[in-house]
Amino acid sequence: LQFVVKADSGIYTPEDLIGKDVALGQAGSGARAWAVQFFTWLGIYDRFTEVPIGNEDLTTALGDGDVVLITVAGLAPSARVSEAAASYDIRILDLTEYLDDFIAEYPYFERYTIEPGIYENVEEASTTFGLATSIVCMEDMNYDALYTFMTLAYGEKAQELAMTTNPNGPDH
Repeated sequence: LQFVVKADSGIYTPEDLIGKDVALGQAGSGARAWAVQFFTWLGIYDRFTEVPIGNEDLTTALGDGDVVLITVAGLAPSARVSEAAASYDIRILDLTEYLDDFIAEYPYFERYTIEPGIYENVEEASTTFGLATSIVCMEDMNYDALYTFMTLAYGEKAQELAMTTNPNGPDH
């Protein structure tokens, strides 16, 4: 999960969002659900205004100042965050100081670090959280069966199908 702000916004911590307008993600999305979970855990979810903005309009809304924060799911680099970074200077909130306690309470999340330079003009690392996809199988599982499964689940045809059937478009 990437909490993106404009570099000159004065937003450095989640608490800086209090009283501001933010976009946590599209209704029903994992990004929004995880953001709500994090900000509720932090005790500030009801202390800012959530602005409903579709994924396709996030970078414009942040750039135009309609919101001070956008939430983007997925690992870095993300096309949506790259688009924002190419349009204006951004910063990704660093959640390091919160993650030990948050992940202790919600151990299905994992921390990950977005390294400097992943995005244009972002020269500071930021640590955030997300969910990893894991596939667990028996040590003696038939290799051909595993290969077939992985190809069906993650192969080129599966990616093409995901891109053409997602109602939010290929950038969701």
